[in-house]
Amino acid sequence: MLQMIGNKTIDGRGVDVHNAHGGGIGTHQVKNVIIHELHIHNIVHVHGSGDGDGISIYGSSNI
Repeated sequence: MLQMIGNKTIDGRGVDVHNAHGGGIGTHQVKNVIIHELHIHNIVHVHGSGDGDGISIYGSSNI
């Protein structure tokens, strides 16, 4: 799983960005994250790395 830290942007506009065959993207207790135009697919649930969703948000704000 790609763990985001606060005050970051993943911007896929104008390009073909994929997050696939992994644990997805997660946030935990962070603020100010922008995720724009990503293709998130074929997420694999791995014990201890989220619940198998494409994006997991826990205790975060301004996502």
